[in-house]
Formats: sequence, structure tokens, C-alpha cells
Amino acid sequence: MPTHDLAQQVQQELEIRGVSTHYWRQGPDEADACPKRDMVEFFRGLGYVIRRGPCADCPQRRSCAYRKVFTCRANRQAQVLILTSWHLRRRDLWRLKALTGRPLVVLDEDALSALAAPVELSVDRLRSFLDHLPALREELDPLDEEDLQADWLRGPGGRPLGPDPALVMMDTLGRGAQEILRSCATAGSGQWQPSERILAQVVAEQDESHLADNQAFWRLVRCAYQVARSRRALPNLLDDLRELLREGRPVHLSLGGCRWTQRASIPSDRQVVLLDATAEPLVVEGVLGRAVEVIDTPVVHQQASIYQIMDKIGTRAGNRRDLEREESWTVQLVTTVARRHRGQSLLCVTFKNDQERLTDLLEREHGGATVIHYGALRGLNSF
Repeated sequence: MPTHDLAQQVQQELEIRGVSTHYWRQGPDEADACPKRDMVEFFRGLGYVIRRGPCADCPQRRSCAYRKVFTCRANRQAQVLILTSWHLRRRDLWRLKALTGRPLVVLDEDALSALAAPVELSVDRLRSFLDHLPALREELDPLDEEDLQADWLRGPGGRPLGPDPALVMMDTLGRGAQEILRSCATAGSGQWQPSERILAQVVAEQDESHLADNQAFWRLVRCAYQVARSRRALPNLLDDLRELLREGRPVHLSLGGCRWTQRASIPSDRQVVLLDATAEPLVVEGVLGRAVEVIDTPVVHQQASIYQIMDKIGTRAGNRRDLEREESWTVQLVTTVARRHRGQSLLCVTFKNDQERLTDLLEREHGGATVIHYGALRGLNSF
């Protein structure tokens, strides 16, 4: 599912029908008594795996109530496991015990974006990242007393082992960011090229070993979090830069930034059902890498004229922000349409979050309108 709200609704629908489920809920919440909850929220907002960030050295790690969501027996016992689509891009997802013996994968709503998510390193973000690297370097200074006492920085007899691996990695990522900026400056209106061609002079053999050091990377991210709390060091760029430096791929360069697609894959031994009435079969085949069979929809007989309003607001988030404004364009439009067609049959299809607000508005301005929310299947059935 694309969101936790939808995941909970699907869970309720399945439970009503007698299907046992287990849902990887969002958290940790207040009941989990997480000692690093602010750091967890920060990491999750940047798309990081919290078990490798704030959870790595948490004193309550072994007894954490939230971690049991992913390790409890319910993962194997439930007929259906419900996850948010973010998990699709986890490298270890299909190796988890919870996914063993589950031959069918159902992708609901905006599945193609989950399987092939766009990534952008804009010029402004790269410049800001480089501007704040000195603050991060200061946080990582290997001469810091705490670092000097760390076992993994010292060899036999207490001799220092050399530069901090996280500091070396940070410098490599900084050079990568500089090289991408230089390439964007000469890209003109835009061009595709292999990332290896841009970064060939940045990553040496010794850099590859440093970039593969997960312990150093997550320490770097945790330090970036400390800096970002007051200096906006943009630690979310660290993971994107590291991915680009470690694994070659086609990237699109322009004066605005560097873009590519972060892909997820579903093993060939799993069957896939995609619940998306608007997805083009050829596009789905390209993303999934397998042949696609289209499930025909029932014959639809036109009984009314349908107007799709996408003039100014084209997304769920954009519509939500507009409805919060005092002079909402959506409210003005709905009010005008409702008054013009008072006494006539009127159906309004909207996003689920807006349904209650528009129902109240149309009840006041029209008196007999029907408001439903759109969904991959429900919207089609309602039509």
C-alpha cells in the first residue's frame, strides 16, 4: 500500500472477510516508549532505515516493542502481510523470513512510482550540501576524544589505525557532489549519459572499499543528523550520492540537476497483481521486466458527462494544501458548479482526505450531490 492510512483500511476490509493479516505499522509511537523518537522521525522523513540509524546503538534495542512488529510470529502466521510501498526498495526485502512462502504480491495504487521512483540531486541541494560539509567534518574530527577511545579506531597496543573511515567517505562524497555540479553546468538543456563517465575520476579503488563500509556510513549519517538539527546539513543527500558512486546507471544531467530512477525488483518466482486501472501495459512491462496480462474491465455505458478538473491542482498533496487556504480555488470551483446545477443530479469524485469537506460544502450549496472518493478499484466500480 502507498500509505499507512490505506494499509489500515485494507486490513479492516480483509479482517471483515475472515482473512487474517499482519500489518507493518508506522512507529514507534508513544506506547513503544522509544528513547530516540525525535531522531527516528527525522530519519524516516529522509527515507532512511531507522534500524541502521537511531536504532543501531539504542539501549532498548533488544526489548523494543516496535521491532517486534517485524520479528514476531504473526509475520509467518498471517495469510496476508500488509506493507507500505516504501519497503519495496529495501535491498533485503525478499530475503526476510516474513516473505518466505508468499507467492503473490499485490501492488495497490501508484505501484509504478513505488517500483521506479525518481531521484533528483538538484543544483541548489548539492551546493547547500557542500556548504555544510565543513560543519560535518568538524563533527567527525578523528582527534575528538570520544573517537580516539573507540576500539574500531585503534589497533594493537592502542595505536591509532589512521583516518576515520567515515571522514574519508565524506570527502569522497564531497568530491562526487562537486563533479556532478561541474557536469550539470555544461549539460545545457539536458542529456543522458552513464554516471561512470561523470564520476570516473572521483572513485578510486580505495574509495570503493570505503564506500562499502556500512558501519562508517551510518556513523556518518548519525553525525549529519546532529549537525542538521541546527545547521541544515542535508544528510539525505548522503545516501543518494553513495548509491550513485557505488553503482553505475544512466543519469540525466541538466542545468537544474542530476536525475535518475531508483528501481525496485520483484523476484521472478512471485506472481504480481497490479491494481491500477490507468497504467499502460507497455510501461508496466518495462518496469516489472516481465510480460503483462490485462484484466478486462466490465463494459461501461455512458449515463452522464464527466468533467475532470485538473487546471491548477494535479496532485493529492496539492489539493490538500489548496483546501487549507482561506481563498481555496477548489472551494470556489465546487461552489460555482453546485449553485449552477442545483436541482440536477451531481456526482463528485475526489481524494479520500477531501471527501468530508466537499460533502459538507455540496450539502450546503447543492443539497443533493453525491460525493465519493477515487481508488484504483472503488472509483471504477462507483462510475
